[in-house]
Amino acid sequence: MASKGALLAIAMLCFFLCLTSSIGAYAMSGSGSGPGPAPAPAPAPAPASSEEDTHVSGQYVRIHRVGGDVINVSEMGVFDENGALISKGATVTGGTDAHPAGPYANLTNGALDDFAHNLDTTGEDHITIDLGSTKKIGEVILVNRRDCCQDRIVGKKLQILDASKNVVKEINITDTRMVYSWTPTNTTFNSRSLPSGVTTAKGWVNKGVRPEGPVGGAPIEEGDCFNATRAAGHKIYGYRTASHGSPNTCFYYKDDPGWTDLSSEVLNDVEAHRIGCTKVSSKIESACSN
Repeated sequence: MASKGALLAIAMLCFFLCLTSSIGAYAMSGSGSGPGPAPAPAPAPAPASSEEDTHVSGQYVRIHRVGGDVINVSEMGVFDENGALISKGATVTGGTDAHPAGPYANLTNGALDDFAHNLDTTGEDHITIDLGSTKKIGEVILVNRRDCCQDRIVGKKLQILDASKNVVKEINITDTRMVYSWTPTNTTFNSRSLPSGVTTAKGWVNKGVRPEGPVGGAPIEEGDCFNATRAAGHKIYGYRTASHGSPNTCFYYKDDPGWTDLSSEVLNDVEAHRIGCTKVSSKIESACSN
């Protein structure tokens, strides 16, 4: 016959086994004073990449007139997503004939001292650059006529069209500027100030002179001179600061291809002049000629 101690030990063992089994079943049933740990959330899917982040695809870039004054501007430069000029010498057509003083080819010829000019003065019209095939367009720069008539561009639309000539993007021109810089993924024109990362130098002689502005009562900014030079496919720009005798005006390097018969300018006051390169450079004379 088992002793009382042995019976007590067997009873305690049975009680422990039953308690352990009950706790396990209780936990498996999901009951308890609180919920168990929540499963880890699934990672959010990465946003789909889109060409809208950096560029817009199109074959045609157009200045569109619904009505109002003539279309009369100097130059238009179209740049790809990497900043390379892709419109130099491209075919340009219009909805009507060009004015004899402003052939349409002038819009992409790289000369800022001439202009394109449509002949029709009423109704809908356009001047259009054909890039030849669908391109990735990262920026469009439109340079106004420099010697007069800058307000003629107001009320026009700057448009990008696909290969079937459907409008992909457009922006309204509502004010008068010397230069309009448009990133077509944006709904407004870019700042007129000098972009970051552009270096300037203050020592030179014999630089070509071609003053600009003011336009529409607003002084020309250095960014205007920079962008006008870029749109024409040239590399060196010059800007006269507020302390110059002809302040807030642009000038261009005498030996830059495409510029001829320009007078020279000798630097007298380094604080009144700035010269820079459309590509980052610390040594203007050599780096900008590459």
